[in-house]
Amino acid sequence: MARFTLNTELTLDHHAAHVFPIVERTLDKHYRSTSVLTRGWVTWFAFIVILVISGHRAWQIYGEWMLYGFPYIWIGDWLLAGLLAYFAHTLIRSRGRPDNLVKSSVNRLVSFDGVNVGPMTVIADDDGLTVEHTKRKTAYKWAAFEALKTSGEALALHLNSVMVVLLPFSAFKDEAERRAFETFAQQQIETARLSPR
Repeated sequence: MARFTLNTELTLDHHAAHVFPIVERTLDKHYRSTSVLTRGWVTWFAFIVILVISGHRAWQIYGEWMLYGFPYIWIGDWLLAGLLAYFAHTLIRSRGRPDNLVKSSVNRLVSFDGVNVGPMTVIADDDGLTVEHTKRKTAYKWAAFEALKTSGEALALHLNSVMVVLLPFSAFKDEAERRAFETFAQQQIETARLSPR
């Protein structure tokens, strides 16, 4: 008999909220420069450098135009203009925060409508967890999970350090139901892990 039957909507933001901290921790572990890379200072610095170079070159072109009657615009000028436009587009699209690009990359990776995002039904009972999307239905034994944690505005049932089953807080009618589910799921996971396989 089902202990919990939950209906909700899994969005791209739920995926991004879970994946971004993993990316940040990985960068911090391997490069020790998380704040520089993920918060976009490199992108902003490159944009400013190219903006200054572009401005200087534009002034040179203007001078040549005034002196000779027409501007000398080389292939390199077009490449420079293209780089400037690319960085400007990147910063505008990410609202000035290049770390948002990580989120959009995650969105592209998981945006399979009806498969990874969209309406979902979760049924939890003593045997395990069944997750049903519009185009996919997966059943998990409790032994498949390693831990239950919070990830953004969702519960994350970890299959390993990266793979999870995300269950948005919106699936629960109130906090009491969410805590009851957490307690139940945690007990089932711990019992399954301690049981001989």
